[in-house]
Amino acid sequence: MENVLPVQEARPESLPVVNNYFPPNDASFNYNEWTKFEIKEFLDQLIHDKMLVHAIMCHGITGSALYSCFLHEEMSENFRRTVGYSPGVAMKLRMALGNIHNEFYGV
Repeated sequence: MENVLPVQEARPESLPVVNNYFPPNDASFNYNEWTKFEIKEFLDQLIHDKMLVHAIMCHGITGSALYSCFLHEEMSENFRRTVGYSPGVAMKLRMALGNIHNEFYGV
């Protein structure tokens, strides 16, 4: 009798959510200095739901608040729940801003 290995289902290829993301046009890697226009451009590039972008922008986010809103573990979760977007969107934003953060701070 032959040894037969169990059949394993092929898993779909996992594509990166964010790959080598760069700041919005004409913005520096120092996101702390981004204008509201640059923040909106950043969000528009990542979120295709314009109503969600509007809901986030209604909170008056400044460049210096981006870390708290999207990178700080506890504060970003509170912000996510306040605005009401999904954990998947939060992860996408965290990954994109995290790439910029790491580039700026040389991490």
